[in-house]
Amino acid sequence: MATFDDLHLAMGRFLTESSHVENVMFSLYYVCTPNQSIDRRYEFMDETFGRKITIFKAACNAHPFSDEHRAILTDAYNDLDVLLPKRNFIVHGSTHHIGLSDKPPQPYRIGKRKGDYNFLNNAILNDFTDPHVFTIERINKVTEQFIALGSKLATVATEMMMALVQSFTATTRNC
Repeated sequence: MATFDDLHLAMGRFLTESSHVENVMFSLYYVCTPNQSIDRRYEFMDETFGRKITIFKAACNAHPFSDEHRAILTDAYNDLDVLLPKRNFIVHGSTHHIGLSDKPPQPYRIGKRKGDYNFLNNAILNDFTDPHVFTIERINKVTEQFIALGSKLATVATEMMMALVQSFTATTRNC
């Protein structure tokens, strides 16, 4: 039977992987906005995840990426749009240990939207199958989606960083 410790481990892994995606997004944003002040760039980190996605997309859309990188980013944008509500439900949810009828209790992370005061009732009435209800297995699935997204973004970020290093190295050799 699943325990709170199992849920906490799943959530810790989820937070690590979703944070990794945010860090790679910041790296790409940083490289795509070379003329912004340091303070302006760091404001990105204080934004909500949804706002970060908007800022990230705008910066990447304005940057002259190769067709290959543009295709990866377009795919990543779709992933971000799909993951945003799941991420927000998990991060801003509450943890419950509930069982129904003949089923043993298990831990759930149940998300809530602003103004949705029936979120818990709906979760129970719908046998914990609503999109805002996360079992350990569902959290693990979202984590795997973040891992895949992080890999996509890292492909673009790594190639961009390598190009910057090569450019910097060439410039310093000429000095």
